[in-house]
Amino acid sequence: MDKKVEQQLEKLIAGFCDYEMIFYPRSALDGQRAILEFHFEGITEQTQKMERLIIVRKGKAMEIEIAKSSEMKYEYGDFRHQVEEGEPIRNRLRGDEEVILIVRSEFSTKPKGPHISTKVIEVYEH
Repeated sequence: MDKKVEQQLEKLIAGFCDYEMIFYPRSALDGQRAILEFHFEGITEQTQKMERLIIVRKGKAMEIEIAKSSEMKYEYGDFRHQVEEGEPIRNRLRGDEEVILIVRSEFSTKPKGPHISTKVIEVYEH
């Protein structure tokens, strides 16, 4: 990935320098995969996981709006468990993408710790 694209990503992704980048060949991308959004609240734990789909076409990085696979689960209070199916990534890809990125941030906290924060960018390119 060139510097110009990285500069564009810095503008799209807050805290870009805090993310770990993992590179994969384009063939490793599962087109059936959905972008995830997960929220869990229990008596002693809270967890959030958010993903975003960003692609690079003709040297320009852009975020793609896509129906996310969403799950909300509460294990106290109203005990809700709500699941919504997301849209497969392949529905939004045209085949002319130079780079496909899945930006994932996770945060988990417990009253006495540890608090865990993970920030990963999966980069799929030729």
